[in-house]
Amino acid sequence: MSLSHFLKLRFRLGTLEAIKLYPQLHVARAKSLQLPGLRHAVHLGAYPEGAALAEEILINKIYRIPFKMQVNRIIDCGANIGFTSIFYANTYPEAHIVAVEPEKRNFDLLKKNTAPYNNIVCLNKGIWNERTYLKIAREFDAYINVMVTPTNDPAEAICEAVTIQNILDDQEWDQADVVKMDVQGAEKAIFSSNHQWMEKTKLLILELHEKHVSHSSQPAIKALLSYGFRFFIYHNLLFCLRDSDHNGSLNQL
Repeated sequence: MSLSHFLKLRFRLGTLEAIKLYPQLHVARAKSLQLPGLRHAVHLGAYPEGAALAEEILINKIYRIPFKMQVNRIIDCGANIGFTSIFYANTYPEAHIVAVEPEKRNFDLLKKNTAPYNNIVCLNKGIWNERTYLKIAREFDAYINVMVTPTNDPAEAICEAVTIQNILDDQEWDQADVVKMDVQGAEKAIFSSNHQWMEKTKLLILELHEKHVSHSSQPAIKALLSYGFRFFIYHNLLFCLRDSDHNGSLNQL
């Protein structure tokens, strides 16, 4: 990789840590990484873009909440191999986190990565706007990302689908402080109906996938506006706050 990548690492971590990590991230394709600020190592397995994902989430901290708020309950939708859940478990060690991932190979590595954290619960399920089953509709770059679609046939399904409200009910939570959602276009269905859970959500962090599913962002934007969310772009993610819950939070940016 280029010198600019090393300089970015040095800026964020300091010279010694950058020298130590740069070969693991960009040359040797390490199977595991011990990163500054994490209580435990993270495992990449055979994940083709694992090092780049670790750098993006755990070093560049794209899911960092850029204002002060109390965070006790987090739902990580599209948890992949666990880096966002791990980031939040280290940032908010008292928080309870539910990590939801539909793809079995990703889920196995998610379980391995989050095993040392007793505040993370992992679900091999997908998020949808109703209880159903999900099958793979499209697979991107090995098993790094998958797009799912509903099916009535459990035999062809990769997992069960649940709603955010189902998770709140199962956890006996009256609200979620943070819902992070990176679901490869499933947001089109999730925000199209049965989205009363948004009334019980303080902060939504969304990655929209218009390039994969046309008009997938429209239901999300419509629902966000109807529930009184304000939103802004941060690290190419959509951070969405309910005005009633975050009076003045945007002024901290």
